[in-house]
Amino acid sequence: MRAARSFADWQADYAAHDIATFPVGSDKKPLVNRYNRFGLRASSAVARRYPDAPAIGFMAGSRNRITIGDVDEVGEKPLQRFLDRHGDTPVIVRTASGKHHAWYRHNGEQRIIRPVREINVDILGGGLVRRTRSQKKPPVSYLRVQRYAERNADKLKAVAKLERERGLNTHTLE
Repeated sequence: MRAARSFADWQADYAAHDIATFPVGSDKKPLVNRYNRFGLRASSAVARRYPDAPAIGFMAGSRNRITIGDVDEVGEKPLQRFLDRHGDTPVIVRTASGKHHAWYRHNGEQRIIRPVREINVDILGGGLVRRTRSQKKPPVSYLRVQRYAERNADKLKAVAKLERERGLNTHTLE
């Protein structure tokens, strides 16, 4: 399958899994106002206005039912410490800088910056999450599906598959 390279393609795929997205510019800033209020209808409408935006964003939290554990240290050991403390997750994404995002089903968490001083982790129970396609080959980040016990695991797995098909900077580890 040909990798689609446009926000319009990404938006449709995420919307099929009830995740409202919005276009993000190369400066990592949303290209629209009030993006935090976007639902699926607004997301679809804006996709027609910005079909070739270089990146997508979505809101973590109750709107899309996703909470992100943002591990702000490079490497696998900080990630494992985080998982040991907070539990396993169906989806882990390595960022371009070698850090990690652990995706969980939203359960009322708030946005908390450094909840434990000694650990460089943020809990993103709200706020902007950006996804960009890789500018390098092979992809600079990966997505690892570990298990599917959570209620939204199938949704997250499907999104991961679509991201790979659409050329975003993720791939599945064996």
